[in-house]
Amino acid sequence: MSEREIAEKVIKDFKVLVSEAEQKLAELDKPELRHGWYGVNKYGDFRFVIEKEKDGLAIGGSDCLGLCSEALADLQKEGIEFGNFVDDFKRNSKDLEEFEVNDIKVKLDADGDILLSEDGDTIIIEKHGREEFHQKLGQLLAYAKRKQMQEKQG
Repeated sequence: MSEREIAEKVIKDFKVLVSEAEQKLAELDKPELRHGWYGVNKYGDFRFVIEKEKDGLAIGGSDCLGLCSEALADLQKEGIEFGNFVDDFKRNSKDLEEFEVNDIKVKLDADGDILLSEDGDTIIIEKHGREEFHQKLGQLLAYAKRKQMQEKQG
C-alpha cells in the first residue's frame, strides 16, 4: 500500500469515527419521552406526553383538540424539553428553605420573602412578587432552551 493510500484510509476511518461520535452525541441530546414530559415541538408549539391506559404514550398540546397526531419519534428527535410535571409535583411537595447555585445563596426568610445573596449583597424578592418572579424565571429558561435549540439547528 502506498503512503497516499494509507493516508486516504486513515482519513476515511477518521471520518467514520467522527460520524459515529456525532450520532452518539445526538442521541444524548434527545429528551426521554415518558409520562409527564412537557416542552415544545420544532415549531414552538407546546406539547406534553401522557400515558394512556392501553395505548402507551400519547401527545397532547396547545394547538391540538384532544391528542396530537405527530409522532413520538419526531418530538423526541426535535422537541425541546422543559421538564416533567410528575417530577415537578414530587419535587414541589418537599420543603426547601434554602439552596445555593453558582455561589448565590437563595433563602426563604421568616416573612416569606426570598433572599438572593452573593458576597454580602442581598436582593429581596418580596412575598407579593414571588409568583411573578417564578413565572418570569420559568419563561426566561424556556426561551433560553428554545434559543439554544434554534442555534443548534442553524
